[in-house]
Amino acid sequence: MSAMTKAEIQAHLDRDLRLFTAEMLDGTARNASIAVQFLEMGDDTGAEYAIRRAAAHFRAAVDVMARLKARKRATEAADAG
Repeated sequence: MSAMTKAEIQAHLDRDLRLFTAEMLDGTARNASIAVQFLEMGDDTGAEYAIRRAAAHFRAAVDVMARLKARKRATEAADAG
């Protein structure tokens, strides 16, 4: 088995970052749905907890997408220069 090139490693990392972002967005949706159920039941404490979890998942997704975007800019700049 041959060693992976830098481009292959970057492609795998980018794929992993996209998969992680998708997982975090799924967590956002699941927790938002749970929050709605708590609100419908009148459970404000449960709703607040689920909303906080949804927000944490969303912040993680936004952060990882920003890192992915920065990596792409850096790669494009390196390829251009």
